[in-house]
Amino acid sequence: MKKTILLAALLLALASAPAAAADEWVRVTVDNANVRLRAGMDAEIVLKAAKGDEFEVIGMSGPWFKIIIPAETGAEVEEGYLHETVAERVRANTPAPSEKAAAPVRPAPRARRPQPAVPAKLFSGFSAKFGFMTSPAASFGDRWLLALALDRGLNPFLAAGLEFQPYFRSFSDAGFSSSALGANLFLNAKGGVNLGRFAEKLKFLTPYAGGGLGGAFAYSSSKFGNETASDFEFNFAWHIMFGFEVVLKKMSAVLEFQIIKVSLKDITPDPTQYFWMLGVRF
Repeated sequence: MKKTILLAALLLALASAPAAAADEWVRVTVDNANVRLRAGMDAEIVLKAAKGDEFEVIGMSGPWFKIIIPAETGAEVEEGYLHETVAERVRANTPAPSEKAAAPVRPAPRARRPQPAVPAKLFSGFSAKFGFMTSPAASFGDRWLLALALDRGLNPFLAAGLEFQPYFRSFSDAGFSSSALGANLFLNAKGGVNLGRFAEKLKFLTPYAGGGLGGAFAYSSSKFGNETASDFEFNFAWHIMFGFEVVLKKMSAVLEFQIIKVSLKDITPDPTQYFWMLGVRF
């Protein structure tokens, strides 16, 4: 008799356990529900779900639903956690009972697409920038600069990457003229923050700052009177940058200020170059 009672109690406990059933979904019941990376109130937010959004449940972790995040939401992860206080259980493909039996069946309204939260990582991707030197007299002539960069976000506040800067330089004064075709190559580190972490309306804006070390390659030619000379040089170089990105749907606009210094063996102090740069990131 005791064994029968214990068996019945065990079956009742298993039947009432909060496990996710097959084809089980949840529907968000509040505005801007936080979908988190892990089960916990201090876990990183990976998605902002709107009221009425539905997600498939694949497990439970205490009071947290483990859900599948559809790829079309734009989130960088495929799974997340939703607290049971902001969602209710529903069954997939189970329409709500009709209030009037004679009423025609209407198709369910299309669920609103959940909006991605602020980026989980600092900007990543390829960028192309174009700049002009702001102090040509102090830096041996006019210079236009193209910068091609590839960045990878490491976390929400840091990124690393490479930047290649081909350029052309020209200078002339009192019968002397020179020109140079060269390029700078930098290994960069950048720090920044998406302002959407503080104000949702500003999530399109990411200010940042950073710097890098590398080298400067240049092939130069000069002419004085009837004499001409050419030379190839490699020098150590470094730069720092300040800028911000503005998200424009599938790409971002980049506005940046760079300070570049090249160590030239025949010139002291090292020349400093200042560039305003405008570009896009894909």
